[in-house]
Amino acid sequence: MSKSGELYFAFFGTSITEHLEAYSEETDRQFKHLDIGSKITIDEYMTAGYVKKVEALLKIYYPKCEIIVHNFGYSGGNTRDILDKAITTLKDSDTLYDYCFLEAGLNDVARRIDRPKDAVYEEEYAENYAKILKELKNKSYKTVCMTSTPFETNENSLDLALDSYNKVVKEIAKNLGIDCIDMNTRFKELKDSVELYDDGRHLNDVGDTLMAKVISEFLINGS
Repeated sequence: MSKSGELYFAFFGTSITEHLEAYSEETDRQFKHLDIGSKITIDEYMTAGYVKKVEALLKIYYPKCEIIVHNFGYSGGNTRDILDKAITTLKDSDTLYDYCFLEAGLNDVARRIDRPKDAVYEEEYAENYAKILKELKNKSYKTVCMTSTPFETNENSLDLALDSYNKVVKEIAKNLGIDCIDMNTRFKELKDSVELYDDGRHLNDVGDTLMAKVISEFLINGS
């Protein structure tokens, strides 16, 4: 990876990627200490999470580069939604990204339980995922996919289904000649001993840090 100039990164995925957090100008600096019980106005919601951490790490590792990161996460999105977002976001874009990253599958599986009509089953998932990767490949020098992070609560039926979907991801990546980061395995190695989640699906700060660590190591170690 270049040590100078501009580096462009795009991240596509679910709420794991988008990770919206409330922002207020009243609390945007450490030295702005409001009284306990104060009411504040939320000005907007901003993306954060692992993508923001990756951006910060890259700025440290490549201080002579201008790091430009675009977070195209889609909260609640399945692969149908993320495919639509990739198409509409990239079709008129003049940006050729150095790296495009993709994580998708958690909601395709989870909707079997909470919104069955929005569930995406394996055959369609494979078709959607391959189409998303092809869209990203057309707009990047390098495209990288990631297996989906596991469910915290050991919901066997969901985790077994997710394992099957992650096998699909690896197979598609192999067929398309795309690097695949096995994020699922990295989380399973730690999830029984370290608190990685806010609510069983969404990541806490430690989970986000783990994702950022794995991605930055992938980038820095000569990917």
